[in-house]
Amino acid sequence: MKMRKLFTLGLVLVSAVAFMGCTEEGSLEVYNDTDGWLDVWVDDDYTQLTGGGSVTYTWDFLPDEDKDVEVYAEGMFVLDYSSSVLIWGGEEDELEVWADAAALHIQNNLSRNLTEIYISPYNSDIWGDDLLSGTEVVLPGNYSEFTLEPYYYDVKVVDSSGEIYVKSWLDWYYLDAGTLYELTVDGKKGVLPGDSGFKKDGSFAVPLAEGEGRVVPR
Repeated sequence: MKMRKLFTLGLVLVSAVAFMGCTEEGSLEVYNDTDGWLDVWVDDDYTQLTGGGSVTYTWDFLPDEDKDVEVYAEGMFVLDYSSSVLIWGGEEDELEVWADAAALHIQNNLSRNLTEIYISPYNSDIWGDDLLSGTEVVLPGNYSEFTLEPYYYDVKVVDSSGEIYVKSWLDWYYLDAGTLYELTVDGKKGVLPGDSGFKKDGSFAVPLAEGEGRVVPR
């Protein structure tokens, strides 16, 4: 009886080793096809990629086994990406994440903090919420960046002295996917002549002349 048990155990061990030898590796390589950083989650495994970078994930599969992998990404030029990929043993899969958003870089070249930032679609009558949430500031010489759906936008910035700076992109700049746009708050004026402007929250704002690359203090 004891010999039979040993023999049975031996068969189980040999079978297990043989079964393990039949596993195949399946992989998924995720490419960041944007020029900016990208945060990637693959089944809750987090990686940050630089522009043009990639990461490869691998799994061991039994014969005829597969796996559904959930991929989520967001980044400088990606608002909200998600995909489900079916991975098989013995196969190498690839997933490319493309830009679906623009990025806006707001540089503070004032000697004062920026305390409020509003970014509003050009055809909206309101500025909306303060994107600094009333708890953050942009220090002199520093910047803040925002990922935006491609569109035309107006921007309002308030500094710590209460000075208001406004920039309108209406009919001038369409913020396109995969492109970084820079807006410098430096206090210089470049106001269009006449009464050109736009209204939000009931107040009149004069936009900056095209191509001057500055915001307008109010």
